[in-house]
Amino acid sequence: MCKDLSVQQSDIMDSSGKSKSPKPEAIELKLPAKAEYMNIVRLSIAGIGERMEFSVDDIEDIKTAVGEACINSIRHGYQEKGAEENLIYIRFLIHPKKLEIVITDNGRGFDTSGVDEYLAKPGNEKVEGVGLGVQLMKTLMDEVKYSSSADGTKVRLVKNE
Repeated sequence: MCKDLSVQQSDIMDSSGKSKSPKPEAIELKLPAKAEYMNIVRLSIAGIGERMEFSVDDIEDIKTAVGEACINSIRHGYQEKGAEENLIYIRFLIHPKKLEIVITDNGRGFDTSGVDEYLAKPGNEKVEGVGLGVQLMKTLMDEVKYSSSADGTKVRLVKNE
């Protein structure tokens, strides 16, 4: 199973067990892994972004990054699985000063080893089809983490206010 990239106890509690900040509000979506459902995701991001008072540009960046993660799940994660198994789970965690989004699928996963190193080499960021979605997400978001295994992929995106 994928490494858990969601909020950990140490992220919200200090060493004495007191809360570092209020518990984030959570909104969760469970959608069929089909491109036609991505408008639901975009509308959700727009509503959450406006509520958090993100700029229009930041909201568009979040839509693009989350859309890229979802489209990667649809294109690459579910090529060999049956339609009844093709779901994308999106969890929005609304913190006082940041939005955390965790996108999870149960698709076939991908080999994450070497993606960051490959993209760091001059010229490789332009090679089509090799980690460009990761590069795009890293450009648009303040934090990007991902893990993948044969049981699926999890992408964690953070945008600070």
